[in-house]
Amino acid sequence: MRMRLPTISYEMSARKLVFRSMLCAPAVFLVVIGVHGRTIARDYEFVANDPATEAKIQAYVPYVRGCRALLSRPVDPNGDLVRRFVTQWVCGQEQGKLSDLNPISYDDVSTDGLKGQVFESRNLLAGRLSSWIVDSLQKGRVHQAVTDTILFLKLNNVAKWSDFASLYYSATEQRRGLMMLNPYAAK
Repeated sequence: MRMRLPTISYEMSARKLVFRSMLCAPAVFLVVIGVHGRTIARDYEFVANDPATEAKIQAYVPYVRGCRALLSRPVDPNGDLVRRFVTQWVCGQEQGKLSDLNPISYDDVSTDGLKGQVFESRNLLAGRLSSWIVDSLQKGRVHQAVTDTILFLKLNNVAKWSDFASLYYSATEQRRGLMMLNPYAAK
């Protein structure tokens, strides 16, 4: 008896076609997504500071650097350096050199990034000046405490209207400064 070898059929059944297409479909799908993602036109712009905002922030650079240098020194025994430096911040705002740092997007707040460094420096100076106010009141120098409180209030006006966070913090600090003098109002 002669044995017959099976012939290989190159015909593809519908079942095999479906199985092979199911096997290749995820790879084809990923390739299509990759090509589409690389070639699609983007209809949005990245949020970035405009030149006017950058100029406002850059105006604070010498003040922030000076504040860091001042606060890294040992505490001044009579506070003249701190008062002089606070006066520079206040004069900078009154002369228009230092202006409010308005947000450029809804998530741009004064506690982050470069703006955060500006407000942190201002708040550190205000804290140092606040300690001098308390010291002057404890030593009975009410006139010096009132003068320092006026500087304190004016310093907290620098960039006060930048956003809601800076407005809240500045107003709270100004209220605290006035509350320190409240017991001495009769004098």
